[in-house]
Amino acid sequence: MREPLHALPVYDADEVPIGATFGVLTEADSGLVRYFDVSLEGRGRHVLVPVGHARLEPHLGALRLRLRAATAPDLDRIPAYEPHTVWREDAYQDELLNAFGRLFQGQRYYAHPAYDHTGLYAGTHPLLSDPLAPMTEAGMRRLSDSPGFRVAEGGRDITGWPLVGERAVRLGTVSDLIVDAAAGQVRYLVIRRAVDDKETALPVGYADLLEEHVSVPLDEDDLLALPEISGDVLERDEETRLRVALDARLRGERTYARPDFRRVA
Repeated sequence: MREPLHALPVYDADEVPIGATFGVLTEADSGLVRYFDVSLEGRGRHVLVPVGHARLEPHLGALRLRLRAATAPDLDRIPAYEPHTVWREDAYQDELLNAFGRLFQGQRYYAHPAYDHTGLYAGTHPLLSDPLAPMTEAGMRRLSDSPGFRVAEGGRDITGWPLVGERAVRLGTVSDLIVDAAAGQVRYLVIRRAVDDKETALPVGYADLLEEHVSVPLDEDDLLALPEISGDVLERDEETRLRVALDARLRGERTYARPDFRRVA
């Protein structure tokens, strides 16, 4: 029987115990857990943590909740939550998500759930480096321009696969992957859009690998709203524009399609 999700010890990104789960908030329509209500020890306040911003993991023979990027001081800057409050205000949710989004900077940038490999290229080492190949320069580079890397055995190279969005509409084709050379991880899919034959990029956490196609919670207008990319290197300012554009599209009734709410484990 699965353990309940209340009264679990909560640890921050630095492995410091900071409190316990007071409960969870579920979406009325689907019944899915969307937030953890975390009671912060010694601070006299609660904060809501989107489920995608934390991991449930075994610890000392039981379960604990560990935050991906937030530390105890960071949570002091997250809007407080009053338990048992009926909450329907989109403005508060936007403020909450924006506050969490600001935590994923610098070395913590790729800890954001948008780069979670759970749905695609899962595993610690989805790529292999070839010691005999020329060294690949650091940064975000296309796999096709990174001779030192290839998809690991047992993984599927999805370049050329169709990208399918909401209502099973084909949106385009996966034309390449963008690799973090330092970490040996796939960070983005390069998408050639069907509507205009131009390329953009999509963080890997938005995608799920299904039978012979890649599924995303987006539509044609969403892809058109993403900035085009060119060249073999993806710069940080381009990455930021992509994330901002995606967040702007997935608001209101579509908020829960964001990777911030992908899963609780």
